[in-house]
Amino acid sequence: MAKIVEEEGPRARLEWRALKSFLSYLRNISLEEIAFIEQIFPQKMDVTHGRIIRKIAPEVPSIPEEVAGTVLMGLAHRCRFGRRNAQLIAAESLGLSWLCLTASRLRLPIHLEILKNIKINALQLDGEFPILLIPTFFGDRPIRISSRVAKFLHALSLIPSTKSRETILQSPFRSLTRTFAGVLKDISPNPTFGNITYVSLLSPPHHFGNHRYQTK
Repeated sequence: MAKIVEEEGPRARLEWRALKSFLSYLRNISLEEIAFIEQIFPQKMDVTHGRIIRKIAPEVPSIPEEVAGTVLMGLAHRCRFGRRNAQLIAAESLGLSWLCLTASRLRLPIHLEILKNIKINALQLDGEFPILLIPTFFGDRPIRISSRVAKFLHALSLIPSTKSRETILQSPFRSLTRTFAGVLKDISPNPTFGNITYVSLLSPPHHFGNHRYQTK
């Protein structure tokens, strides 16, 4: 491989030397600096023309508190009065929404997929206040939650399942997203808010009236 690179000219030779220098750095790296590449580049990555590029995630502005509350009430209504075969999906969709709102208080990089697969033992009820360990790129971060939300998440984790239950939520992400989209269709929020998803709830809802707040 070195011979092939050398025959391609000075530019390829410099790239080869740079690669060997980088590998030398990796061999002598300290244990404190070792991390997964997703922790160094939290955004999703792709390969283009043989090179790893970082996908810059589009900014997701927060939505008004009134809209977020309406979404939660819509999911709760489906959970209570919806079709029997859809009540579980609505309940878990409501649970994921509460998880997103809780995680938004940390203002740390969080993947929605990781939050959706949060473990049952992340919910701690044996202390003075209920604690939820939110998985972030910087490790689990404890955050206090209300007793009502804690009891709801605990109830979700106790629902019987045909699979080995290790996570609070069990429903497929596609089903949860479909239910969330159905509630948005029912409440018909202001179209200027753009596409509202679970990721919208990972940004703390604002109270600046019925418009979408744009950060400077």
